[in-house]
Amino acid sequence: MSILPILENFFAENGKTDILGFSYYPYWEKFESDRKVLSAKLREYAQKYGRPVMIAEVGGLDHDEEGTYQILADCINAMGEQDGQEECGVFYWEPEVTAKILPDAYPLGAAKLVGEKTLQYHKALRAYREC
Repeated sequence: MSILPILENFFAENGKTDILGFSYYPYWEKFESDRKVLSAKLREYAQKYGRPVMIAEVGGLDHDEEGTYQILADCINAMGEQDGQEECGVFYWEPEVTAKILPDAYPLGAAKLVGEKTLQYHKALRAYREC
């Protein structure tokens, strides 16, 4: 999350927002998910800009249920560590897809193909219940 210049300019120009929403995609940025680093960055941004924070987009590889579960768990747990952030959340971007059915083979979903035209969510989304 290296977007401080964007936020600096936004607020310098009297930009208004009630909440700060961030994307979290370890796959695209080529890093390992890290709850501690994520939690610290969210806290830093909330304090610096005086706004609640949320994870507005998160996603992991559709064929890596364990890894995607961990990414989602890291996000949920990092949000849980933010003081006064109970109203904020974590949104999985496009969980109902798998690369096997998409023309562009977009790889970040949370479903698997279980029939010719039937998808089923995989383990990753259990993080919403378990974390």
